[in-house]
Amino acid sequence: MTSVMTIGYEGSTIDDFVRTLKVARVQVLIDVRAVTVSRKKGFSKNSLAARLEKHGICYVHAKHLGDPKPGREAARAGRLRNISQNIQ
Repeated sequence: MTSVMTIGYEGSTIDDFVRTLKVARVQVLIDVRAVTVSRKKGFSKNSLAARLEKHGICYVHAKHLGDPKPGREAARAGRLRNISQNIQ
């Protein structure tokens, strides 16, 4: 059976992040960030991908699966809509 999980890295170190993925038996990490550069050591795209590869975890960048810029801006401004309004 395949599972889909979500994870964030705020407040985490790269070591703790990778350890958490290993404990959860994650095989593929799909990064949905629009911008894959991070000020946090180890979380920028290339270093994260290399670190995960060392631990047998595949890294995929799929920006199109994330929230587009207008959605992120609206959320920051508090302009939230009920998700059911978007379902056709």
